[in-house]
Amino acid sequence: MKNDELDAALKHEQAKRRRRALAMTPEERIERHLQIQAEAMATLRANPAAWEAFQRRNHHQRRASLAAAKVAEMKRKR
Repeated sequence: MKNDELDAALKHEQAKRRRRALAMTPEERIERHLQIQAEAMATLRANPAAWEAFQRRNHHQRRASLAAAKVAEMKRKR
């Protein structure tokens, strides 16, 4: 498959997904989101190395976020 054909197929698939999403009610979208999240977490938990990397990255981001919030709070108190 050539690049142009691949691009056209990709755009067609994206348009189909967009139409399906727009046809859903907000409740159906939330349910779909929760389903995707559950599948993603199950996939991560099935691979111990992936789960450990996810936890390490998540906790690192949280620590950085908390540190930035603390610095901002200290600046506001000045």
